[in-house]
Amino acid sequence: MPDPSPSSLLLEDLRKQIADQRAVVVAGAGVSMAATGGNPVASWTGLLRDGVSRCEHVVPGLPRGWASRVRQEIESGDIDDLLSAAEKISSKLNPQSGEYRRWLRETIGALRVTDPSVIEALQALRVPIATTNYDGLIEDVTGLEAVTWRHGSEVERVLRGDDPGVVHLHGHWREPESVVLGIRSYDAVLGDAHAQTMLRALRATRTFLFVGFGAGLADPNFGALLRWSRGVFAGSDYRHFRLALAEDVARFQAEHQPEERVFVLPYGTTRTDLASFLRSLVPGAPATRPATPHAPPPAIATAPMSAPRAAAAGVITPPARRPLRVVFGYSRRDDEYRDRLHVHLTPLRRQGLIDTSHDALMDPGVDVRAAVNDRFDAADIVLLLISASFLASDFSYGDVMQRVLARHNAGETRVVPILLRPCDWQGSPYGELQALPRNARPITSWTDHDEAFLDVVRSIRLLVEELAAKLTMVTSTSTVPQATPERAYQLFEVFMKSGMPTVTFVATKRFQDLKLALAQPGRGVVIEGPSGIGKTTALRQAIKQLREEGHLVAGGSAPEILSARKQADVARLATIEQWHRGTVAIDDFHRLPRELLQRMADYLKSLADEDAADRKLVVVGIPKTGQALIDLAFDLANRIEVITFNRVDSALVQKMIVQGERALNVRFDRRAEIILASDGSLNIAQFLCFYLCQAESVFATQSKTATVRCDIGDAIRNVLTALSPKFREPMRRFARMAGPQDRVCVRLLEELRRSDEGSVSLLMLKDTAPALATPLRRFEEEQWMQTLQASYPELEMFLFYDPSMHRITIDDPQLAFYLRSVHLEEIAREAGVLKQQGGGRIFISYVLSDLRWLERLQVHLGPLTKRGLVLDIWEESRLTRHAGAYSELRQVIEAAAMSIVLVSADYLVSEFSGNPDRGGIDVLLGVAAENGASVRPVVLKPCLLTGSGLDRFPVLNPDAALSEMGESAVESTLVRLAEEIARLL
Repeated sequence: MPDPSPSSLLLEDLRKQIADQRAVVVAGAGVSMAATGGNPVASWTGLLRDGVSRCEHVVPGLPRGWASRVRQEIESGDIDDLLSAAEKISSKLNPQSGEYRRWLRETIGALRVTDPSVIEALQALRVPIATTNYDGLIEDVTGLEAVTWRHGSEVERVLRGDDPGVVHLHGHWREPESVVLGIRSYDAVLGDAHAQTMLRALRATRTFLFVGFGAGLADPNFGALLRWSRGVFAGSDYRHFRLALAEDVARFQAEHQPEERVFVLPYGTTRTDLASFLRSLVPGAPATRPATPHAPPPAIATAPMSAPRAAAAGVITPPARRPLRVVFGYSRRDDEYRDRLHVHLTPLRRQGLIDTSHDALMDPGVDVRAAVNDRFDAADIVLLLISASFLASDFSYGDVMQRVLARHNAGETRVVPILLRPCDWQGSPYGELQALPRNARPITSWTDHDEAFLDVVRSIRLLVEELAAKLTMVTSTSTVPQATPERAYQLFEVFMKSGMPTVTFVATKRFQDLKLALAQPGRGVVIEGPSGIGKTTALRQAIKQLREEGHLVAGGSAPEILSARKQADVARLATIEQWHRGTVAIDDFHRLPRELLQRMADYLKSLADEDAADRKLVVVGIPKTGQALIDLAFDLANRIEVITFNRVDSALVQKMIVQGERALNVRFDRRAEIILASDGSLNIAQFLCFYLCQAESVFATQSKTATVRCDIGDAIRNVLTALSPKFREPMRRFARMAGPQDRVCVRLLEELRRSDEGSVSLLMLKDTAPALATPLRRFEEEQWMQTLQASYPELEMFLFYDPSMHRITIDDPQLAFYLRSVHLEEIAREAGVLKQQGGGRIFISYVLSDLRWLERLQVHLGPLTKRGLVLDIWEESRLTRHAGAYSELRQVIEAAAMSIVLVSADYLVSEFSGNPDRGGIDVLLGVAAENGASVRPVVLKPCLLTGSGLDRFPVLNPDAALSEMGESAVESTLVRLAEEIARLL
């Protein structure tokens, strides 16, 4: 017989609401605590305790007894006391300051998932997810994007199921201004009409399922909602639900008045029961009785959601036939990286989307077994972990990989290179494939390796979901035709290589902020971001929408957009005070002459001070434009609104492509690869889509849905062919600025290519790469860039150099794409720049116990040092000083003409030999040797060099260690080394 208990009736009601897609999950701190194994800062009180400690360390002049008083408020547990404590902490750290941002980053931002089971169970419910947590743990597990309460239209789309995402009702740490912490920030969210209206609409139309709210729902935001609901829905038939431990049900239920219609359900007797209980709620799972203190819930086997329901929810479900077979190709030297990637892929495995049991590895010179070959031949996705060790293997150039690449080109599998360490991979057979992480930036060069792996896995998820959807379509008995477009379009109207898109316009996260800032009188607006990110497009579209909505921009007259690239516009700006009415925008603001920049900064200040209702000035420029203005007039900081546009997430690029597909009535067969190749740039995505359609003779809307077969490699080659006349010669000249012996300018191009912003700070580069300090100082003092621009003015059109900011910035999105796609060594070779910089630099590494041998070597190198020899000497401890030390070591070795390794048994077990997070120094030296540098191990004491990785380099003294020689023989050996260095230089 069915269980007639009240809990069972409530449970069935909840299951029905979830099955009918009428529920919304609201995740509280308990979800983050479960995911992190109880990390204290995952809870609100734990974060506040940390905040008090942070204030004690970084806030000067705290009143006596302040910390103890705030701690008493926290420990009281009273909501008013907690809010008071939060407000005090927030006020001391100052939400507008860098210290507040850093605190959030180093606490909330540092949280890592150790147990994803609860979050995976929430995702399996296939209903929208909202959270009051500030962290991104749900996003890390699900691959969804974070959307905060400040972005009203995006919140609405997520909650309606139109866009994937996680709604952060109290903000997200990456957007500090959205974080609802203290009283004032709660006032802000309570005063936000859209946020409150959305919450009330949800309360009226959806069933709330509160998960992880052991501390209650008494915060002002939900407290206000519940108070409102008491009066409006007192007689409502509909229920909302809150989960709790069985022993807490009665206490929690007493917190809710009957009029609130919130019912508390037990999920088990221990917190570890939560994940299995949530899985029992998945539509299709066997029913289970609510847990009681005396009857723990049985384990429940989950069932997948039906494909139609998943499609209705906007979720791609695993293909019914099988998970995708994923195979790794890697060198045994990279075992640690393979294992870490395997861990990061866990959510995809647990969702049944991939199977990684089909593994393979290679060692240089060892034949791969037939069974492993079969796995590669049957793989749906091949993940190649690229390093110098992998590229040195016979396997990477053998028959198996040739077949894999042929299958990739035929669309039968997907091959994804994942760059582990810097190496010359572009000259390999995989050089034309789309590599991960973004910007083809090797994992070891990221400060946070977990962030790099997350970037990789999010991209892999795109590929997996695309392939899974195709498999589902193949096994389906019917297909859903694409809707016929309302009208016919020309290709150039849909995917635009220049100009403002209309058909494929998509609003970024900052678009609503921009509209609000534009509608506000007087206050200046700065729109900054990388070239091609959509700043000017967003500005024009925002102005268009504001006028259509009847929200007249300041002054009421038609807005005017001037360009600092046009001399006539620059001349007009010189007299702006005389004629300015309404809204005036200055595009490419950073290109104004220095004296006019100063005048504009002063003018922005005066407009803000006057609170001018009929005049508004908008500035559009490259990254750091807002900071450059503040540097010109420091008191502008609180008088302008800075809207920063960054690279967009994959979901937005996909949305743009889908809009274009609908308009042209086409489907790209490798949409995910277009998204990856665009690297967060809508402009580049438009460019690629245009070329791919053109290659398939799609020039207008098709009468029947057509498939556009995507050869991304061929499309990129076509784009590069079109861009080469514009960029190749300027890039050659730039690479050669320092002369044929110095590669510093090639290095600058490499840094520009890797930068998310397309911008490089020379000051920061000097700090992170000390070996480049001298050539970079010459770059500035000798005015290399200004000299080149004087002789070759075309360069200034797309590469902007600001001496006052010590910064070089790409000012043309096509150049950003060109640099990320072209082989820079080809540019350097054509420019006549030697493959290895040299430049008098010698790198020496040793351990402290061998200091006396280093000192003796330095004596012999003394005469060369006086003649300009530069020694970069690294002792073991330098590798542990800061997170970027290994990256710095790589840069130093890259800049050296010769690397000398003082080898002993102590050296072979030191930090130089590597650790699980990175390879040893032998890998970096191997790359340097491939690029033409000389590497010379010097054996100081008897030790086992074989198998260390250093045995591949010619040893200076192969017959005997220095410690085994007589004094004369030692001196002769060191003299021989000094002579070799002299000849090299």
